[in-house]
Amino acid sequence: MSRLSIIIPLLNDKEALQSTLSHLLRQYTHEEIIVVDGGSNDGGDEWVAKESRVKLMRSPRAQRALQMNLGAAEATRDN
Repeated sequence: MSRLSIIIPLLNDKEALQSTLSHLLRQYTHEEIIVVDGGSNDGGDEWVAKESRVKLMRSPRAQRALQMNLGAAEATRDN
């Protein structure tokens, strides 16, 4: 069975992230979820760090593409 890696770039969007992760964690119980924070200062990264099923990575404040590429390089799933 093929499993997914879900990569989410984050920059100061804690409320949307909480809603999104809540949904993903319920629907995709065996998927790898990686959040790549680009320097948030709204506490979103701290909230993610408390969620054991989500891997938090940090990147320099840069373009979203860098965050996505860092997450993809860390991903361990087939797709």
